[in-house]
Amino acid sequence: MECLRSIAELLNNNNKIYCNEQKEKLSFALTVGEKLRLMVISDVVIAKLYGLTYQDYKSILAACDYPIACLSDKKFTRSLFPKGFWRVDRELSPELRQTVLSLVAFCDLESCIASCGDDRDAGIQAFLAQHDGEGWMLPETLRLADYGLGHDERAQLHQPVAALLGPRFYDWQLAQTAEEFRDECNIHAQNLRRNEISGDIDDSQLEVKESDSQLIFDF
Repeated sequence: MECLRSIAELLNNNNKIYCNEQKEKLSFALTVGEKLRLMVISDVVIAKLYGLTYQDYKSILAACDYPIACLSDKKFTRSLFPKGFWRVDRELSPELRQTVLSLVAFCDLESCIASCGDDRDAGIQAFLAQHDGEGWMLPETLRLADYGLGHDERAQLHQPVAALLGPRFYDWQLAQTAEEFRDECNIHAQNLRRNEISGDIDDSQLEVKESDSQLIFDF
């Protein structure tokens, strides 16, 4: 779906080198919270396109909702599937993990589909059209027990989420206009072209490091 391509661009094209001059700086996912929000949206849309139900998805992400103390206990984790997704973000409180938030967002997606007469594609579009077209948002607070998640007393209480993950945009993103950003990108592109033509371009400008056989991009 086109929405997945858009999300990939927001997550990956967040450097001047890869910038499309038609994009505004506000579109780029640079903060922890905004990156997480978009990854969660992508996760649940892909899961639904594969035909998964909530129980299917919950089974795949089994044990991801255990508290930090449990997932830090080697004796306890030895009882879990060794290749399970419970390893993801296990140093964070359950309500801040990508896996757990994906389960919460999946419930919201299924509600959107149900409200669209069980039309999957229409439901996905409704899910993405929330909040004036911005899509699903990180909850202000989250009570894991409402979703059949959690294994301790904290799961019975509302825990803060959005505030702990920070703002969607940095102050400097909000301060710069789209026109100023496009001008800045054009200047940067011209400088790169000049350096390339003169042979003075430095590989460090591309902010790419090689590690074993993989390329790691530093943003």
